[in-house]
Amino acid sequence: MLAIWAGLHTLILYFVAIQFINRHLCLLNANFAAKLEGIYGYCLMSIPLIPGPTFALSIKIVSRETVFDNEMRNLMFETYSLVVYKITKFNITPYYPNGSVQWENFVVLAIGCFFNVIAYSIIMYCGIKMHFNMQKMLARFSMAQQNIQKQLLRALVAQSIGPTIFLVFPAVPFLMSPLLPPLFDLNIDVQSGWIFCIFGSYSSFDTIVFMVIVK
Repeated sequence: MLAIWAGLHTLILYFVAIQFINRHLCLLNANFAAKLEGIYGYCLMSIPLIPGPTFALSIKIVSRETVFDNEMRNLMFETYSLVVYKITKFNITPYYPNGSVQWENFVVLAIGCFFNVIAYSIIMYCGIKMHFNMQKMLARFSMAQQNIQKQLLRALVAQSIGPTIFLVFPAVPFLMSPLLPPLFDLNIDVQSGWIFCIFGSYSSFDTIVFMVIVK
């Protein structure tokens, strides 16, 4: 389940990035919109199927690691007062207690960070290009079409903000901090149930924002 969630999170992020690419190319070249109705559109929409399953599969493979199971049981008891015998978990500890690197976990975290950086780089690049070239791109459209295109751009920006606020920001401290070497002696020990409440708010936010912006 953890692997599926991580894969779907990456999938959603890349679908948003693909929408930015789509809008940017369509505004840049009106003829490109017709091409997206064929094989080019299918190829473009299939791109997220690469990073999503790849990240999910890497987590599934690494989650078999049992080195830290006893430590996790003790932590669950200290934090939640629960005695857990069978743990559904993904150990994101890339360093052993002696300070040596646990390469499997380290690589999985690095893959997750890499995929997120690529997706947000695409979103930022296309968003900035469309923002500064909007008037030039929309000059060939009618006023009604210009309003629609502006609404779609705002909706895309809002759709990228949604996953960022509700899916990425809450998880970043827990995913990035383990990459810091043990010499920093960083200790994070907090109850994380509130994160799932934030995760659950994403779908409603995305729908409401789209309905409010696009008229």
